[in-house]
Amino acid sequence: MDVYLVRHGETALNRAHRHQFPNTPLSEEGRRQAEEAGKRLTSCSHDLLIASTYTRAAETACIIGTHLSLTPEPQDIFHEIRRSTSLRGKSHFHPKTFWYVLNMLLRRRNSTWHLEDAENFADILKRGEAARIYLEELAESHTSVVVVSHAVFIQLFIPLLVHKDVRTWKELIPALLHVGTMNNGDAVHLDFDVTTGVWRVLER
Repeated sequence: MDVYLVRHGETALNRAHRHQFPNTPLSEEGRRQAEEAGKRLTSCSHDLLIASTYTRAAETACIIGTHLSLTPEPQDIFHEIRRSTSLRGKSHFHPKTFWYVLNMLLRRRNSTWHLEDAENFADILKRGEAARIYLEELAESHTSVVVVSHAVFIQLFIPLLVHKDVRTWKELIPALLHVGTMNNGDAVHLDFDVTTGVWRVLER
């Protein structure tokens, strides 16, 4: 089964480098990027389109769906990493952002640590594992699936699929570096071999 993990189109808060809200909508540029992503995805035949329930991903998926003749199916397990509510609208360069990221990384093996209502690494891994199982079960009835999600979740999800973990520095550092290079509307193409249970990254 082929799986395409697509980052949603741009939003105004994206462009301003600020933490977003679940209901942050696409900008005009984001809608254009979604159109372009949809056109690129028509080079292959797909039989299922899934979207994070966050507005920016849902809007992106609806636009992509017009090109693929597919109706998006909302799936909450693919939403972005949940930061604390108090960070929403704040700059990515705000001191509290650095505090959250630093502590989440250093305490990534501590399942009891939380910053307010934000997800910790244990929460992310649990959700990622649920997403992996969900996708693998789709292989029984689908051949090519498009998932519209979010940059940080996608880049942490990939090593979880391929290497079964993302907590080692060997897997974590490349994942974080890829977050910065994944543009809005970009896709990562993966393959799941239902016989061996092996995931591979085919194209970034």
